[in-house]
Amino acid sequence: MQSVSHSCKRLRDVCHGRGKVWAHQYQLRWPRLLKHYRQNEPCDWLNEYRTRHVVGLQIRRTVESISKRFFTEVPCVGQVLGDSFAEIESLGAPEHFCEDELISILNSDRRKGLTLKYYAKKILYFLRQQNILRSLKSFLDQPSEQQSAIEGAVLVDQYCNPLAEVSLQSISAQLEEITDKVKKTLRMKNTSHPSLRSNQGDNLVVEDFDLQRQVVGALNSVLYEQLQYKGNECDYYNPLNSYIHQVLLRKTGIPISLSVLYMTLARKLGVHLEPVNFPNHFVLRWCQQRRGSADIYDYIYVDAFGKASN
Repeated sequence: MQSVSHSCKRLRDVCHGRGKVWAHQYQLRWPRLLKHYRQNEPCDWLNEYRTRHVVGLQIRRTVESISKRFFTEVPCVGQVLGDSFAEIESLGAPEHFCEDELISILNSDRRKGLTLKYYAKKILYFLRQQNILRSLKSFLDQPSEQQSAIEGAVLVDQYCNPLAEVSLQSISAQLEEITDKVKKTLRMKNTSHPSLRSNQGDNLVVEDFDLQRQVVGALNSVLYEQLQYKGNECDYYNPLNSYIHQVLLRKTGIPISLSVLYMTLARKLGVHLEPVNFPNHFVLRWCQQRRGSADIYDYIYVDAFGKASN
């Protein structure tokens, strides 16, 4: 394409770095990376293509060198991975380019390059965990009122499952689908409910308690009757019960994961619930008077693990 672009002015214009030709070539070769670009936003696709190609070569050289180090030096795994991670960071390349090349190595011919894949997997695991750990520390440094329970759950999930494709965007999209189902049920009971008209998300607050009860009733109906969510009493200590993407996939979990799910959905519909950690259990409390009441008798406790019993 570079040679063709030098043959005449018309072809040079067609193959311009910001044109559709290089954008199409980039999309064909690295389709996973398109999620990192905004639609209709100007981009020098030729420069992006060149950068991604060079980063790919550098990552492969780094991965290939690890086997030699293990064979000749026999150091500890952590030291080798730490050194490799430092080398990758020193490249100054976009993190998503580095991850994409490591994933490409893992997804290549299953029967070939097994040693290369073995170390690519270790580096990808290490790389993602370090990045997620930084994000988690930044999250914990925020004031508690600015922290999102679902964002924290996603970060913990990502740290424990660094090779799984878990993102806040994908989890949020699934929660929006459930919210739409709740709104549909709510509309059948009250077509003028404020939760149906507003798109304020977490900023929406329904003050009227009768309207709040309608939201909670619709939420319980969708979550526990239509979608069949339930607490995993038979396999309580299964680690999958703690990961939010697995809770949404398997429709079961432990008290804290189901409470985070329930609380997030309720807040999207204007009902604010508060997490309460009891010995050996985790529930939500729902204020029946003005928010912030100090009287314990003003609260109803909702057990998301027990199908919202209170």
